[in-house]
Amino acid sequence: MFVRFSTVAGERGAADAERDIRGYKATPRTGNHRVDNDHWEQPGNLFRLMTPERQQLLFEVTARAISGAARHIQARHIENCGRAGSAYGAGVAKVLAQLG
Repeated sequence: MFVRFSTVAGERGAADAERDIRGYKATPRTGNHRVDNDHWEQPGNLFRLMTPERQQLLFEVTARAISGAARHIQARHIENCGRAGSAYGAGVAKVLAQLG
């Protein structure tokens, strides 16, 4: 069994310093990607550390990247973004709708 220790924090003096969620989380891992299904924690943590401006940029870049894909692919990607964070999925969906 593998154990992953993760810390999430901005650099000292960085704009995100007030959102410092420093700490350790021990998550048991089997090393088997077919068993470990938590693919959303890391992108969700990164998303929550972003400023609102960076989040908006991410929504726009992601929506433009998937705008030419079939609707069911777009819906699946939005669902996956939502697993990382509800605001992430909603933001991508909103911009994608605006693109038409």
